[in-house]
Amino acid sequence: MADGSRIVAAVPMKALAESKTRLSDHLCPARRAALSLSMLSWVLSALRESRVSRVVVIGGDERVREVSEREGADWMVDEFLDLNRAIGHVFNMVWREGRSAIYVPADLPLLTASDVDGMIEASEDGRFLTMCRAHDGGTNGLIAPADAGFRPLLGPDSFRKHKGLAEELGIVVREHRSEGFYRDVDTISDLRHCIERRPPCLEAVADIFEDVNK
Repeated sequence: MADGSRIVAAVPMKALAESKTRLSDHLCPARRAALSLSMLSWVLSALRESRVSRVVVIGGDERVREVSEREGADWMVDEFLDLNRAIGHVFNMVWREGRSAIYVPADLPLLTASDVDGMIEASEDGRFLTMCRAHDGGTNGLIAPADAGFRPLLGPDSFRKHKGLAEELGIVVREHRSEGFYRDVDTISDLRHCIERRPPCLEAVADIFEDVNK
């Protein structure tokens, strides 16, 4: 992580028992948990090697906390149990410090530090609202400067919703495109797509490959 950077990353997590439930027909709970932890560790490593100055993981359970702290991130209990309220809380905390916040999902197995740095550069070190569109119309990266009046609207079709809110507020949106931000893992087709690219974080849980190819 870069000293002097204005960017603080917010990474939300669920308790492992609740993670990746859309993969339940293909992976048992233990393997879904292993997959989630491996991707979290990968994303935190990418953030640590990038220009962000600090990473805050919000939510999850004891194993999530352990992985977060091992990777050099701070961990917070999610008192809201609502994604947008949790990310909004971290954003507000960061803005009060006079810094800019970047939302990064924990399930981006193709993410690299250069993807993150490219987004930061597009935002001019957090000075401009910058978003990364997900393959399904969601938002897989969001940099919001302080005092913009912007709030996260994460969920289905969030990229369009975020652009609409920015238009209402008169904020210019910059879009950053990279494969690392483009593809998250929600469905079995997402997982197969990423497995084909053999990222190290999926090789670390290689025993899932046999199951997902059945």
